[in-house]
Formats: sequence, structure tokens, C-alpha cells
Amino acid sequence: MTNREIFQLVANEIVELRGAMLPLKPADLKPEMLLNENLGLDSLAVFDLLNRLEDEFKVEISVYADPKTLGQVVELVKRSLETENAKDSL
Repeated sequence: MTNREIFQLVANEIVELRGAMLPLKPADLKPEMLLNENLGLDSLAVFDLLNRLEDEFKVEISVYADPKTLGQVVELVKRSLETENAKDSL
């Protein structure tokens, strides 16, 4: 799965999560956007987002992950996918 594909799925989750509180379209989101300042996600919302992404991608993301930007979330998902793929190939 490419970074662009992951980004689109993450962007869709953020739009769904923020809903009416922060009207956004996936096309409005950029990798450098700050989760808290730009997207209004507090630590609980980031935790919820990471849990949703774990369910969506069927991966485990470290509970110690503390992404600050949308791009960092994409990288977390990508690394988790790579780890899962490596496990599956053993």
C-alpha cells in the first residue's frame, strides 16, 4: 500500500472523526498539518484515531506512539503494515 493510499484512508478517518465539529474534506488535509493545532485533535481524539486505524488496517500501533502531524500518523500506519507483512511472510 502506498503512502498516498494510506494518507487518503487516514484523511477519511479524520474527517469522519471530526465530523460537524470541524468541517473538512479529505482534500483539505496535508501531511504537515498538526493534529492538535490544525485539526483540533486532543490526546484522547488522537488515541481514538489510532484505534480506528488499527481496526481499519488490522495492525497494532504502539501505545507509546505520539504523532504530532498527519504525516507522522501515515508513517506509523505504514511501519505497522510493514511489520504485519513481515510477520505474515515468516
